[in-house]
Amino acid sequence: METLDSYQTTKSDYYTHCYDLPPQLGGCQIESGSQAARDAVDGIAEGSWSLPLTPDLGGFEPDWTWAGDEGEARKEAVERLTANHASIVSFACRGAGTKGFPRYSAPLADPNAEPNQALIPLVDRVLKKVVSKVSH
Repeated sequence: METLDSYQTTKSDYYTHCYDLPPQLGGCQIESGSQAARDAVDGIAEGSWSLPLTPDLGGFEPDWTWAGDEGEARKEAVERLTANHASIVSFACRGAGTKGFPRYSAPLADPNAEPNQALIPLVDRVLKKVVSKVSH
């Protein structure tokens, strides 16, 4: 299946598998021997969040080389970030904002959370800087 384009598009990142799906599905258990993968996702593992990032996080993330031209992917990322800038900035500030009601077991995915308004100008500047670096 790994070689099928139709399957490749269903892959996800490991952060989603570790932190978003368990609250949605319920009853998920931590698999024994998974500490190294959790540490890599959380940035605790040596070099896991060091720049430049290694492709597929050194083997912990799915391989996305099948997706094609990196330059085109960068252009699309810039376009999507630019087109949705205000919403993305607000979304990024929810993790430091107030929890919503009713509460969700995945706090960073809480659709009812209120963003921390004080951080919006800072996050706005950071995302603009990212876009300017990626687009060159």
